[in-house]
Amino acid sequence: MAIDHAARVLDIGRSLDVVNRHEHVADILLSTELNGFAHNELALVSAIVRRAGDRHANVLSFGGVPDTLGLELVDRAAIILALVDEIEARCPRGARITVDCEVGRNVTLSVPLLPSWLAKDLDKRFERAFGRSLIVRH
Repeated sequence: MAIDHAARVLDIGRSLDVVNRHEHVADILLSTELNGFAHNELALVSAIVRRAGDRHANVLSFGGVPDTLGLELVDRAAIILALVDEIEARCPRGARITVDCEVGRNVTLSVPLLPSWLAKDLDKRFERAFGRSLIVRH
């Protein structure tokens, strides 16, 4: 659920075309009172958004990440969010994006609408976090 919330607020940042979108969205979450969310939930979503944009961001001070295991889960969630964000950014706007996922020795994502795949270090981050290589087909 935290990844879903993070994706939604990150999309709002995309629609506003904000520079340093991940950082600003995370800051907004931390400084805003949103009905229906406890502070620790907002801190967790903020940590996921911030780590998605900067894998070295210090998110332990946010208060929503309890310990080392929590940080590992935040990193995994952030990688998934970054992956989804990269796919959405490269696919044509307004088109329904479908993703087929095959998990074996590797994790293979097939995205028919994706014209190209040049994600920076996302494949290495994915492999470190999940212990499997990421293959993105388009």
